[in-house]
Amino acid sequence: MMAERLSGTREIDIASCSSLEEVQESLSLMAKDANKSLAHALKAQIQVVKYISKPDLYGSTFDLFFKNLKKAIDYAEDEENIYELREQAGLMLNNFVFFMKAKIEWEVAVNRKEGESLFLEASHGLAETVLSLASMYYGGTPKAAMKVTAVKHLSTLFFNPDKESDNWFKKAGRWLFKSSRTAEKKADFLETLDRLANKLVDQYEIIGSNDLIAGIYENYRDELIEAHSYDWTSLWAKASEYREKSWGIPCFILGIGAALSGLVWLIRWFISLFSESTPGWALIQWRWTGIVLGGASVIVAIVFMTLSIIRDKEGDRNYLQCARYYDGIIALFKE
Repeated sequence: MMAERLSGTREIDIASCSSLEEVQESLSLMAKDANKSLAHALKAQIQVVKYISKPDLYGSTFDLFFKNLKKAIDYAEDEENIYELREQAGLMLNNFVFFMKAKIEWEVAVNRKEGESLFLEASHGLAETVLSLASMYYGGTPKAAMKVTAVKHLSTLFFNPDKESDNWFKKAGRWLFKSSRTAEKKADFLETLDRLANKLVDQYEIIGSNDLIAGIYENYRDELIEAHSYDWTSLWAKASEYREKSWGIPCFILGIGAALSGLVWLIRWFISLFSESTPGWALIQWRWTGIVLGGASVIVAIVFMTLSIIRDKEGDRNYLQCARYYDGIIALFKE
């Protein structure tokens, strides 16, 4: 298999690993024997493999990823080596995101055969990035046949479903809860992208411009914006509610007011049958009724229309801030 190089007394053959833990161990052994720059690049790759093994380690895993990438660049021999390391880092992150998305699609599928090809493709991409760094350690590019065999073997470690236990009962459970599980998994995935975005922006000086990273956020821009939509849809809903009140409440005031005024007019008219009343009292009453009710209705309508406009503008502003944030990330990393 791939260039059998010794580290102390231990032979390293990453293509023969039988678990993700062994992949991490092999990369660690390579790091001990590699130059300082490549050693830290290998350690950065370990963090990606570690995250896939235990996704709950997100925060510390990617802090270490960027820390090791920085050291790898600091120890790089020249600008060409720095460019190569940054390209490799972009591939690691791009394949990591593709892998996580494909894994979710596979996990929520009722018939997992439907999501298997995408998951396998993502596993191949992840395996290729591991093999690419390993090739740098071995000092060259492996022969095509070796590379195909090694990638195929490594990808089976990333994609290794327990098909025997995937019985009809579990399929029925996935069918029953598909919508809720899809929403939950999607929310977790988008949250991971958000947290990664924060780290990428903070560490921009380390990783630099990279079209692969920009591509990640181009692909998921709309989904990420939608994930934060409550921030402005709630304001737009409130604005719509105020618009309805701006005509609903005045109509209520006019209706109730007119009914009460009519009742007062009827009582006064009845009294006027038995006693002398002021000439023109009916016209005066209706004029004042119109002024009071109309004035109150206009004031209420203006107040609620103003509140509606304010909420609309707040919603628009929140949406634009969110859209500008992701567009800014895309522009920042575009080469």
